[in-house]
Amino acid sequence: MVKYLNLARRCSGFWFGGKVLSPRALGKMSEKVLGMVKTSIESLRKHDVKLAETISKPEKEVDDMYFRYLDELVKRASGTSKCTISSVLIVRYLERIADHATYICEAVIYVATDQKVIEITTLANYLQEGWKFISLLPDSKCVIERTN
Repeated sequence: MVKYLNLARRCSGFWFGGKVLSPRALGKMSEKVLGMVKTSIESLRKHDVKLAETISKPEKEVDDMYFRYLDELVKRASGTSKCTISSVLIVRYLERIADHATYICEAVIYVATDQKVIEITTLANYLQEGWKFISLLPDSKCVIERTN
């Protein structure tokens, strides 16, 4: 994280108080992602479904941070620079790490309960394959299980 903060301090231009990548904004996103990684590892270690289910809220928050950053970048960027590209890559990598932490938690839920967490947009495909709808979750997700 120190390398990211050093990059953020070197880059200047347009976002969060004149910075391409604010150390505060990056720190907040980094801490959120780190918490998600810890949650996923702990839920895997303990096969703790309840803990794994808590990943949904921070995942949404990280996604929101990522899209807000991109929106601001599009609005305020005057050109493409190394700092701009680097900052976009950093927040993208953090967002992908958060996604992988979420995948781990979803796998824990599947292993422990035989229920799968999926995007609601893919539900019809699973139903055609013989899965059964169980419940709707926040953030456009639902829980399904095999019928056979």
